[in-house]
Amino acid sequence: MKTPRWLTSPLVGTAGVIAGLGLISVPLRMLTSAPPAAPPVEVVVTEEGMQAVLRLKLLAAAERVVIRAMDGRILWEMTEVEAGESEQDVALALVDDGMDLDLAIEGSRATGETAAFLTVLPDGREERTRFTTGEGDFGDILRFEWPHNH
Repeated sequence: MKTPRWLTSPLVGTAGVIAGLGLISVPLRMLTSAPPAAPPVEVVVTEEGMQAVLRLKLLAAAERVVIRAMDGRILWEMTEVEAGESEQDVALALVDDGMDLDLAIEGSRATGETAAFLTVLPDGREERTRFTTGEGDFGDILRFEWPHNH
C-alpha cells in the first residue's frame, strides 16, 4: 500500500510536531505554573504556649541579660554574656498573633552606645527580629507580630 503524497509534505510534518507539542503543553503548564504546595507544619502548643527559639545577638559583652514575658515570667536569663549570638528554646504565649517581650541588659561593657538584637523563631511562623540600643544598663519592650493565619 502506498502512502498518499500529501502525508509526506513538510507542511504536514510541521503540523504533526505542533500538534504533539500542543498535547504535552497542558501537563507542562500544570507543572511549571502551579503554585507550590506548602508543606504541612505541625505547631506544638503546650499549656505554657507555642514552642519557639529565641536568638539574642549582643554587640558588646554584658554582665546580665534577662528576657521576660509580659506576665512577668522569666523566659531566659544569662550572666557574664559575651558578645555574639546565643539561642534558647522557650514556650511563648501569642495574644492576637503577637507578643511583647521585655529585654533588659545590665552592665554592658561597651565604651559607647551598643545594640542588642532579639529574634523570635516560633514553630510554624516566620522569624521576626527587633532591636534596642543603649549604654550601660538598658532595655526595651519589643513587640513581635505575625499576620493572622486563615
